[in-house]
Amino acid sequence: MEVPRLNYIDGDIEQLCKVLTLTEIKKIKSQPRPEVGFTPRPKTPWQSEKAFFRRNPPVFEENIIKCFEFDWQCSKIEKWLENANGNARDNVYNYLRDNYKQM
Repeated sequence: MEVPRLNYIDGDIEQLCKVLTLTEIKKIKSQPRPEVGFTPRPKTPWQSEKAFFRRNPPVFEENIIKCFEFDWQCSKIEKWLENANGNARDNVYNYLRDNYKQM
């Protein structure tokens, strides 16, 4: 008996199992239906010339300094450094400010 080339079984499965032999059932293979109409767009590398802000590039350094100052005010680092010597606060502040962009 030839099994119809469908990716679903319509009807009574028990009845179909009575008609097919065990060998024929083992030969049945299923595959997912191919997605119709979908082709993934190839990824292109990011280019600053195509970015939406290309006409008005942000001032990164000024923004980074503002962000650091805001984060410094929100942090409890100064409170932790209350009892440290005078240069400790300045050293930590300068180190974090200089490396903030990488963090």
